[in-house]
Amino acid sequence: SLKDKRMPVYALPPLTKIEYLHAIRYYTHIPLSRDAHLRLTSLLETLEAHKSLWNQTSYNAQLSIMNALLWKHLFGEDRGEFVYIPIEDIVVRLLFEKHLVQKTSLHYALFDPLWRSDFVTLFFGDNKDHKGTELFWYIDYTERCSRQLIVQGDTLTTKEGDVTIPLTPEAITLGLQNKTLMPSTALMMILLQGEESVACGGGPNQLEYLEAYMDAWNKLCTKYGVNTSITSTQIWCEANTLFHIQNSEGNSVPASLFDVLLHAPASIPDTIDQALSQTHSIHAVDTLVPVLYTLVTKNKRTVSGPLKTYRIDRCL
Repeated sequence: SLKDKRMPVYALPPLTKIEYLHAIRYYTHIPLSRDAHLRLTSLLETLEAHKSLWNQTSYNAQLSIMNALLWKHLFGEDRGEFVYIPIEDIVVRLLFEKHLVQKTSLHYALFDPLWRSDFVTLFFGDNKDHKGTELFWYIDYTERCSRQLIVQGDTLTTKEGDVTIPLTPEAITLGLQNKTLMPSTALMMILLQGEESVACGGGPNQLEYLEAYMDAWNKLCTKYGVNTSITSTQIWCEANTLFHIQNSEGNSVPASLFDVLLHAPASIPDTIDQALSQTHSIHAVDTLVPVLYTLVTKNKRTVSGPLKTYRIDRCL
């Protein structure tokens, strides 16, 4: 988020083993049950011993390996492989292999002055004080943050005017290669769902953005006589799954896979199967109530349910 001024995960350098060992010392002081400590220690030791994890060139690549190892740690060989690929990596590869070198609609939106001008107008209007970025984010490694870029003629320029990037395939390719440029959310959604017909998903805010992006993209393509066949499928997905487990206090709580690792009373696959089969509809509805409230009222507030009190930004 701009207000936090944090370096995006996309641009983070790889975690070194020394940094990793320093970080995990924190977990030795967390009050957990003996079984939870054993499970967590086993996972951390598995990560430490995985040689290829420490040979990666980005933190994103390490996360992909870590997620796969966590999945294997939870389920062994019983549930197949888990593949985690950051969306930015997929989009950048598609840009390199297709949209920066072929005359696609997205290529025109990036590099044709008329298309690009209409694109900016449709997505941002005449307001140059919007909080988003136009086409790409600039990654500032000195300040360790992402910065807005504004389309000015045939360039992308930071609001402060200290960085200017030509809007050419060569300059964009170079920026993506050295990770000084990161695709915006709008650009990623347009490429995946608008151009490649891949159904995208997310929480209520993401799905709202997605609908607006696709509507604007349809208008742009229609203006220039390009037929679009954008899939209308939108997948609802949030941080945690809609099943519950018994925590150490005996309460039924929403659970992520990492919660299951620490708190499963028996074998992890059996715990998940049992939780999925025994979760009552009231649990799912109770978890969804805060989100439904947000969708209807556009406000965030604390909502009390029969199980516990959820905060809007913590539910699901």
